[in-house]
Amino acid sequence: MKGLVKKDDCVLLVLDIQGALFETMHGKDRMLETTLKMIEFAKRVDIPIVGTEQYPKGLGPSLDEIVKALPDVEFIPKKTFSCFGEPAFDAKMRSLGRKTVIVVGMETHICVTQTTLEGMEKGYEMYLIADAITSFSPESTEIGLARLRQAGAIVANSEMAIFEILKEAKTGDFQCCFDLLRR
Repeated sequence: MKGLVKKDDCVLLVLDIQGALFETMHGKDRMLETTLKMIEFAKRVDIPIVGTEQYPKGLGPSLDEIVKALPDVEFIPKKTFSCFGEPAFDAKMRSLGRKTVIVVGMETHICVTQTTLEGMEKGYEMYLIADAITSFSPESTEIGLARLRQAGAIVANSEMAIFEILKEAKTGDFQCCFDLLRR
């Protein structure tokens, strides 16, 4: 049975949130807003963040809002649908030495699904933030998340993840993060 997310063992993966593709996504504004909250939270509690871009030459760079929120993150370009198919990504993950990957991004039924399945094959616990993941249609998102649940991935929402990582209300980070969620 899988337990609570441990702050010192997780990484936030911001997966392929790019301009041209973003415009075609269902619920894109909510996904972006939630992703930015997860980024701010991860920075606040010192969780490493890794970003990827699917074929940026064709799909363009990450959204300006994402790049602005992550000025120190070098986005890893990839051509494979799974992030783990890109050697630079795989090397980055191994260098961090953490075993839980918190996933936000697009598209649920393609890159998110393939990254999650391959991550689990490699021994990572994959934790999907459902309100920060999307596809071009709600059906594609639902089918992707259902498949990943069946495969053993954890599906939660941003508030569940943040409170799991905080663990208690008496910490210095609690009020800041509580306010972040209520924006």
